[in-house]
Amino acid sequence: MPKYKELPSQEFLQECFTYDPDTGILTWKVRPRHHFTTEHSFKVFNTKFSNKKAGGIAGRGYINVLVKNYRFRAHRIIWKLVTGNEPIDEIDHIDTNMINNRFNNLREASHQENACNAPLSRRNKSGIKGCSFDKKSGLYQVDIQVNKVKHYLGRYQTAEEAHSVYCAAAIRLHKSYANFG
Repeated sequence: MPKYKELPSQEFLQECFTYDPDTGILTWKVRPRHHFTTEHSFKVFNTKFSNKKAGGIAGRGYINVLVKNYRFRAHRIIWKLVTGNEPIDEIDHIDTNMINNRFNNLREASHQENACNAPLSRRNKSGIKGCSFDKKSGLYQVDIQVNKVKHYLGRYQTAEEAHSVYCAAAIRLHKSYANFG
């Protein structure tokens, strides 16, 4: 079973939206009558939504848009609208800002690559990605995850030294998806 519901065709999406790649904003067009089952729903939708920003921010912080009675993430719609291709897996926001849907901020990614680009977790108490402070030893422990496997990178005296070790490992292992928090 696919992870994501298949998007409507690029042609259908082009009938629905205008997209500004400089702002990342999707705007509803006046949609054609054949998109609707009744004359009434056609008129109501276009009166209410045409020329307005599409979608709204959902629980996880992404912009969701209702199309054909299904919620799609705006960045996935944008990917197909611009490229004509169904995203192979996930779409990564390069700057980690989930509402920045400028096309130059989007790239295809596997789940693992997307995870590598995650920002610093809210649960992180040290304030340094990949690092935790061990009160008992007074040292900073560094770990990095690759393919769901956590790799221990050692313990260090200072936060700066620990962060430097993490960054070097992230560049080597996560490549262009490295995120330093």
